[in-house]
Amino acid sequence: AWLQQAQRLFSPSDDTTKRYEQIFPGLRYELASHAWLEPLPLPERQRTLPSPGTPWRIGLLGRIVSAKGLDVLEAVAELAQSQAAPIQFTLIGQTERALSRNAQHLVVQTGPYQEADLDEKLSAHVPDLLWFPAQWPETYSYTLSAALRHGLPVVCSDLGAPAQRLAGRPFSLILPWNS
Repeated sequence: AWLQQAQRLFSPSDDTTKRYEQIFPGLRYELASHAWLEPLPLPERQRTLPSPGTPWRIGLLGRIVSAKGLDVLEAVAELAQSQAAPIQFTLIGQTERALSRNAQHLVVQTGPYQEADLDEKLSAHVPDLLWFPAQWPETYSYTLSAALRHGLPVVCSDLGAPAQRLAGRPFSLILPWNS
């Protein structure tokens, strides 16, 4: 009833609007996306595969908590470790808890950073791709904006605004959130 009295209701993405409509049917929402934050066109870098024998450098950004895929990162790192897969994870940021011993071998954490320093850190680490293993629907993702500014290949889950923002973008892969 309280929301029905609002003059206007805003939603940051189509995905968020659909979720709102499931919980609060019959209300009308106006899209108020963050698209104005992004300079267009965004760069696309030439991509080459890592040389044979060189590990894939998979980057992650921010503070990784369970909702943002911490358990998925840990499970994938443990699997990669057990199979001696040529993968190295670099988390520009930190995890909310310590990773398992096996996962720690493959995940380097740079520690907390200031938002203003993110572009410099991305340039310093230059991952082969950035992975966003979110387990919940983000409404935008400022760290995804950094990946796009750098023209990096991106892999993300199919939840929320990041999947919508990457739809149709070259060098992008959208996977089911539970894969």
